[in-house]
Amino acid sequence: MTARALMVQGTASGVGKSALVTALCRLFRREGIRVAPFKAVNMSLNAGVTAAGGEMGRAQIVQAEAAGIPPDVRMNPILLKPVAEGGVQVIARGTAVGLMTADELEARRVWAWALVAEAYRELAAAHDLVLLEGMGGPAEVNLRNVDLANMRAAALAGAPVLLVADMAFGGAFASLLGTFLLLRRRERARVAGFLLNRYAGVRSSLDPAIADLERRTGRPVRGVLPWRADLALPEEDSAVLRESSSRPGAPLRVGVTWLPHLSNFDEFGPLAREQDVALTYLRMAEDVCRCDAVVLPGSRATAADLDYLAGSGLAAAIRDFAQDGGHVVGICGGYQMLGGSIRDPEGVERAGETEGLGLLPVETDFAGGKVTRLIRVSAAPLFGADGLGAIVGYEIHHGRVRVEPGTPPVLLTAAGEAEGARSPDGRIWGSAVHGLFQDDRFRRAWLNRLRAARMLPPLPIRAEDGEAVFEAWADVVKAHTDWARIRALALGR
Repeated sequence: MTARALMVQGTASGVGKSALVTALCRLFRREGIRVAPFKAVNMSLNAGVTAAGGEMGRAQIVQAEAAGIPPDVRMNPILLKPVAEGGVQVIARGTAVGLMTADELEARRVWAWALVAEAYRELAAAHDLVLLEGMGGPAEVNLRNVDLANMRAAALAGAPVLLVADMAFGGAFASLLGTFLLLRRRERARVAGFLLNRYAGVRSSLDPAIADLERRTGRPVRGVLPWRADLALPEEDSAVLRESSSRPGAPLRVGVTWLPHLSNFDEFGPLAREQDVALTYLRMAEDVCRCDAVVLPGSRATAADLDYLAGSGLAAAIRDFAQDGGHVVGICGGYQMLGGSIRDPEGVERAGETEGLGLLPVETDFAGGKVTRLIRVSAAPLFGADGLGAIVGYEIHHGRVRVEPGTPPVLLTAAGEAEGARSPDGRIWGSAVHGLFQDDRFRRAWLNRLRAARMLPPLPIRAEDGEAVFEAWADVVKAHTDWARIRALALGR
């Protein structure tokens, strides 16, 4: 291993580790340093696909983009995707290797650590600097012997650690102090400072608390980062699902159905940030009729989530909504739910047949082989979003959808093949492709259809500059931290 290393750990999930590593990747890239992100183990609902078809955490894909390099499954050698019945699907170096329980994972921790160490060494040999991200918090005493993603990863890399806490919901100083004190002595020695994230108050008001924390721990606070909701960085953790965009005056209301096994919710973040959209997660059947559009998201357990929709009354409410002229969209598992039935003869998710919502003329068959690929598509003619250019999305699914002949598609692949299915008027549609709402042009074209239904004029269709977001967030982090010292920690000079 030749690379230097720096690690960002957090007091809990959702405190901003991923966003901070993203900013650091961009800051070091500016200096011409060959930098790569690394997260040994990621438990995430949000996954993406590399150009080679490997599956990895979306956060590390974004971090790689900020670093200016192609995403590589070695950046996230183990991805754990929770599924029904309390187990996880284990993705090892981009490939699904099966379902495991917590006990089975623990029994294979030697195998897992060898995988992590090999991936890290390969990355370190090819880069000047590796920026590591922890998982959850490093001081979970009950997980100490099986935690591969935090202090053990830091020791592998020889990395100093910055510990971050979220100021948004209170308790940040207690979380930092408690985490620090629960660490073993040799682990505390790696902690090089603290970061306070998402602070919305006056910076000077924190001075007494900062002084107290520094006195108790002997470690400095290296920065206080402001709350910047205007910077459209993807969400890594499911804590975001507790929140909906609060724009009571927004003319469009889009409801995403909450599902017990919802996945890839990060693709709806761009919808929530549109100024004419109030996005909400639907849990009550009576809320469906208040929406302009309902979106059924991806699912890690499609049949089980269909049972949930039926039992909660949401299925009947969505059918009524569609019959009354509402717009309904399904993505991946949500697309499968819109069909007539889902058959799973091999028991990939749950053996047997499950009735769908019956809103599109499609049927789904589950098979053991998992489809993971990047795909370049364009909106099909007559869909209302044609002429917008290529869209790069990705597919992650076991289900194979069979579309009734003559059904109009939603998308066309680069080879001219039809993808997805829609109603003749385009109100109801589904696609296996993730990332459509992350495409600025497609998203705005669809929202303009909703605006037309409300007799509202269309808004301009334009593509935002993703690079500008990386640059702006990097500027924020540099301005609100002791950047010179953080840089020295990372580079050893």
